[in-house]
Order: sequence, then C-alpha cells, then structure tokens
Amino acid sequence: MRKQFDFKPRVREALWLAENVAVHAAIDVSDGLSLDLSRVCEASGCGAVIDLATIPIAGAAEQFAGQQGDGATALDHALGDGEDFELILAVPAELANELVANQPLDVPLTRIGTFVSEAGLFSAGEDEKREPLIPRGYEHRLEA
Repeated sequence: MRKQFDFKPRVREALWLAENVAVHAAIDVSDGLSLDLSRVCEASGCGAVIDLATIPIAGAAEQFAGQQGDGATALDHALGDGEDFELILAVPAELANELVANQPLDVPLTRIGTFVSEAGLFSAGEDEKREPLIPRGYEHRLEA
C-alpha cells in the first residue's frame, strides 16, 4: 500500500481543538513541515522560528534516512517530505505550554517553535541563534 493511503487523519483531534482551544491558524502537514509552516506564515503576515531539537522524529524515519543514501538526515526528511498528515497549530504561547503540559489528546502535542513578527522561516539550535530556513516540500503543479 502506498504511504499516502496509509495514514490516520486527525479529524477528531482537529474538531476537539477547534471547539476547545483558541487556535489562531492551523494546517495539516501534507507537503512538508517547513513548506506548510511557511504557507501559514505567509498567509498570516508573520514568520516562525523552529527549534529543530524539538521536532518529533520516529525511529522508522531514522531508518528510512539511513537507507536512502542521499546524505539527508531524518530531520531533513521531517522538514521537507510530505504525506505526514499531522497538524501545525498557531496558539498563544501560554496556551501552547498548557496543552503540551496537559496532553489532552490521544496523540502527543509538541511545541516546535514560535511565531514571530519578522517575515520568514528560521531555525534555532541550542544556542538560540536564528538561521534562515529554506522551505522545502512538495509543490503542486497545475496541469495546463
């Protein structure tokens, strides 16, 4: 079975969040985490800083990266590959901390970064120094 047909949509979780949380923006990660996040930023007129160390990466993703032979790490794949069908949410920082602490859903919630007023997408490492992050992912092409 192809990967894009083997996923569990987060419909129940999205509905719960919409009813119970002050979500300012949301998108599913279907074209790549960095690309989909950049789309939220562009539509909202803001930017985002991603804490790369907090991005959840499954053990299977580590295996996959090692088998590809292209030099890309599991983190590279997490940022640029699509078909994840997870959710990116924009919520107030205090609420994000509360949601992560309480874990109200059956799937884990992880805070991966912060929205900022400066346009663009950035990564921040342990030293918290911002570096520009080029959005990567699947670009849909309209057939003529």
